[in-house]
Amino acid sequence: MGRKITYKSWTRTVVCSLILLVGSVVLINIIVDAYGILRTDFSFQFQLPNMNFIKIKYLLHHKNKFDSFIFGSSRVENIDQNKISGGRYYNMIYPLGIPQEHLRNIRFLLNNGVSVKNVMIGIDEFSYQLDPEPRRADLLTQPYPAISGKKPQVFYGEYFVKLRRTFSQLGKYIRYNYTRRNDPAEVHYIYDIDGSGRIFCPSCDETIERSAKKRGRNGFTQAIMHFDGNKISDTIDAMREIVSLAKQNNIKLTIFVNPMHKAAYLDTNLLKLALFKKELARIADYFDFSGLNSITTDSYYYYEPLHYRPLVGDMMLKVMFGAPNVAVPRDFGFLVTRGNVDAHLESQCLEIKRHRPELVLNEANTKFTDSCGALDDASRNFLHQPVN
Repeated sequence: MGRKITYKSWTRTVVCSLILLVGSVVLINIIVDAYGILRTDFSFQFQLPNMNFIKIKYLLHHKNKFDSFIFGSSRVENIDQNKISGGRYYNMIYPLGIPQEHLRNIRFLLNNGVSVKNVMIGIDEFSYQLDPEPRRADLLTQPYPAISGKKPQVFYGEYFVKLRRTFSQLGKYIRYNYTRRNDPAEVHYIYDIDGSGRIFCPSCDETIERSAKKRGRNGFTQAIMHFDGNKISDTIDAMREIVSLAKQNNIKLTIFVNPMHKAAYLDTNLLKLALFKKELARIADYFDFSGLNSITTDSYYYYEPLHYRPLVGDMMLKVMFGAPNVAVPRDFGFLVTRGNVDAHLESQCLEIKRHRPELVLNEANTKFTDSCGALDDASRNFLHQPVN
């Protein structure tokens, strides 16, 4: 007869098996490190890491390396901070970065001994539509624990003591770094966390240039992200605090609205965008690169409808700072102030009307070109209100 299994030995076996399972899961998650939480070498990074956390952690360990920062979404990653004088710039981009997050991060850096001399903030059409609260729990976007107030053991446990998606992420890690590493069809990104803070795609611009030489580049097939929230008041409050923080700490603040490709621009709520721009002008001057102009209506300048190329970033720097020495179309970039915001918004509405005959109207963009008509109707009681 076989040996009788006692309750004690059975319990020991179960406990040991669970420890082995959990230990294996933790070990795999540490090796894969899908969100780059422990990583120092990002050459093996196969997906977007949590750059909101990673960059704050990096700056806390290199407090004297930078004194100037570019905050924004992934769109501002194509602004070359090495071409800006007057500071040691670091690009603080993180996915769908919004002003409420920038405010917390700037305040945290100042309170932890990081010198802040210059701050640039890029604004997008989702900046005033996204709710910041769900992002505080998202593994891709949640902030540094000391900023969120989350206990470190809870924070790290969410990334490494988890079974869900562990093995699928392991498969992606192996495929990206080993089985398909030299596959020309596999697009590899360079995460320059310890240098510029930017993300580089060496092959992306080469592909566009080849396409432009062969047949031109007239449009995109990628779907456009839609945002329907209304956080204008909260976002304006955050921007007001940033402006105040900059004045208190003698920080040179530069605010700009990113240039969306016309496909994305006409696919957003133009009236809501105008409302936000109007309110923003009440508290600070800013450069507006959005609208329909020589750059935003030409697909050559974009990877897809949401992300402009580095040559566009150079043009934006030229408008804002007078360098680098690149040619810029006269209709690209406008300094918006309290005094000219009304005229600027009306001009942008007229741009849409002038371009309307050139647009391929469908159910989606008809809705938003109608928003321009609503903007015209609202101009009597909104756009002509005096800016206090």
